[in-house]
Amino acid sequence: MKRPEEFLQNYWQKQPCYLANNFEARLDYLSADEMAGLTLDPEIESRLILQSNNTDDGSISEDLISQDLISEGMTCNDRTCNSITWTVEHGPFEENRFTHLNEQGWTLLIQSVDSWLPETRDIIKQFNFIPNWRFDDLMVSYAVDKGGVGPHIDNYDVFLLQASGTRRWRVGKMGDKPKLTNANSVLPHVDEFEAVIDVIMHPGDVLYIPPDTAHWGESIGESIGYSIGYRSPQVDLLLSSIGENISHNYELNPFFTDAYRNKINQSGKIEDELISWAQKQLLKLSENPNLIKRALAKQLSQSKLGIAEPLEKICSNDLNSDSIIQLNQDFKANWFALENELQVYIEGDCWIFEQKNQEAVEKLVSYERFPIKLFNFSPDLVDFPESFTNLISTGYIILVSD
Repeated sequence: MKRPEEFLQNYWQKQPCYLANNFEARLDYLSADEMAGLTLDPEIESRLILQSNNTDDGSISEDLISQDLISEGMTCNDRTCNSITWTVEHGPFEENRFTHLNEQGWTLLIQSVDSWLPETRDIIKQFNFIPNWRFDDLMVSYAVDKGGVGPHIDNYDVFLLQASGTRRWRVGKMGDKPKLTNANSVLPHVDEFEAVIDVIMHPGDVLYIPPDTAHWGESIGESIGYSIGYRSPQVDLLLSSIGENISHNYELNPFFTDAYRNKINQSGKIEDELISWAQKQLLKLSENPNLIKRALAKQLSQSKLGIAEPLEKICSNDLNSDSIIQLNQDFKANWFALENELQVYIEGDCWIFEQKNQEAVEKLVSYERFPIKLFNFSPDLVDFPESFTNLISTGYIILVSD
């Protein structure tokens, strides 16, 4: 992506941004037929979203994406969700499912395509100015004419990359939250909103959508697009991870005591002393930065799809000082410094290295290929580090052929 620092300073989590012809890498990873083939696999999350107008004949109006509708500051109500019936089907699908669909008004979505088609990870690399612990997944969508998922708001950051064909996107102002029109639906939509961006995207165009920003995309003819999504830590998951970290530590996980009790209480009322004890315990935990580090690292190193089964394992006997290694890209990882050591988290597991190995750790967690000797030790020695040996035995590390 071009000019990433300028983008971060002016747009990231501040306002939506349209970047015309900003993507210079490969785009032709998947065809519509290949996408349909992926949806046959029960392990791959896929959705088919269909729409039809609530008219007598069920047809879709011909003027849905008329060029003359595109104007700055227009209100996105030229085709409201209230006039459309939306249907969501979840995969896996039968082979003949897509032969019975209309030529208008539907879209196919496949989540985490980077896990099933590793070469698509080159798309993610174009956005490596965002730390990889923020990355969630790469979604691909195929849409026919006037297909889309409707106007909605996401609670995460997303880059929309146009791969083939064209799509019209309308984007509201960040923080302006239109009313939900069907909050209880599996496909929640928002009411009309004022568009601050209204563009037709072509291959290579990028559109950044920050959280809490209404947006609506519709395909003009057939098109394929990618969504590069970034998750944020949430308090509930953080507290859950903290709970896991302190569950066997009595000092950080004490029982409540009520030696103060000298009067009968048969009311069942929660007492102020209990509330005060809970507040003090939470404050105590919040003042423990090392605990917070470990809890966040554990939470953010766990894959959306769970731990993948390594394709191939290697053992320390296969290595020499010139061996080229790489972290298996099927696994999520991050690291942080703690006192005089480096803690590396891979799929929720912690691995400890000396500080002198920071350069190697940074390359490892960035999925770079590098010689094992960068770790400042030789696998030929008797004291070959236990952490590294365990990393090899789990299959987290790949031995790269010359």
